[in-house]
Amino acid sequence: MESSGRFQIDLKAAVRQLGRYLLPNADDAFLKLVQYGLSQSAQGIALLPTPTGFMIHFLGVSEETPADQMLSQMPEILSGEVKDDRRPLFAGLNYFLHHGVEVALTVVHGGKVVDSARSGDFPQQIARYPPDARFLEALSLELFARTVIEFEEHSMRQRLAYCPIAVTWKGKQLSGDRQAGGCWPAHGQPIQAQYSSNGKKRAVLIQVEVDSERQRQAEVIPLQWGVALDPVPYSAGAAGIRLIVPANEVETQLGAFKMKPCPAWAERDGVVTQTLETVADSLYGKGRNARKGYKPRRQLGPKQAYALRSLIVFALFDLLVMVHDTLPASRLDKPLDVLAGYLPHMVAAQILWILYQLLI
Repeated sequence: MESSGRFQIDLKAAVRQLGRYLLPNADDAFLKLVQYGLSQSAQGIALLPTPTGFMIHFLGVSEETPADQMLSQMPEILSGEVKDDRRPLFAGLNYFLHHGVEVALTVVHGGKVVDSARSGDFPQQIARYPPDARFLEALSLELFARTVIEFEEHSMRQRLAYCPIAVTWKGKQLSGDRQAGGCWPAHGQPIQAQYSSNGKKRAVLIQVEVDSERQRQAEVIPLQWGVALDPVPYSAGAAGIRLIVPANEVETQLGAFKMKPCPAWAERDGVVTQTLETVADSLYGKGRNARKGYKPRRQLGPKQAYALRSLIVFALFDLLVMVHDTLPASRLDKPLDVLAGYLPHMVAAQILWILYQLLI
């Protein structure tokens, strides 16, 4: 299929201008494209490899802007001069364009291609890799790569553990993998809470997870357009409680999925703290005094665990040497009699061995 247009922006010049906004790796770039799909109310996102790169279908997205104009404000939006929900799209594309990738956008209406534009002369693959025919509306993004572009599938699964729509890679679902995301056991039904924003009441649906061993401090995972940001520790509530809080409007540090202080999160902070306290009260009793004396159980590192096992083995062996005379006669009596005379020296050597394991 021939493209119906070329982008009305010098992408190469824009990329040079936007180099400081570059993401660190392809994983983050693909995740930004997923965020764009969520911001456009996509019903599903399909990632496919092609002989020349990748095809990303945003299924169920109805796009009215002509394809050759969709990237026209890329510099202004990515730099923050203009607020626009296409910023994740530009952030992802900026990474790929920096790596020599050409781009094509194709708009599907009523199950038919109605518009398309590309940044360079290359054979488009939309005819060979069309969007799912069950979706009459779609926006397809093709990446024509002149170099190898790879992403870490497990990293994608970790960030998409709470994504509310299906994101697939080669037909297999990446989203919703709780094990890969290190999720805790879900607790009860999601909690609907309200907070104030610009003088208006807004609702937010908060998921709750509880770790029965209570080994970690209470924390909150902001969910920005289906992608889990880095956890934020909280002193409120009690250890072993985690909240997953939708936070599409929050700001993140450049090139990372780590939230930075911003008004959008400050508006939610009160209801987040209150929800943590409410969940803690329902689980562990009313009031702070019921939880004040509790401290999360400390996890042993590999060195400490090995030293502890050594201590237990040494203690059992020393006990056997000490009491073997009181046990029924066996062939071990003579060796144990000899070792009994060296027991103080063995204990000293064992202590030094354990200390050495802890210090190396």
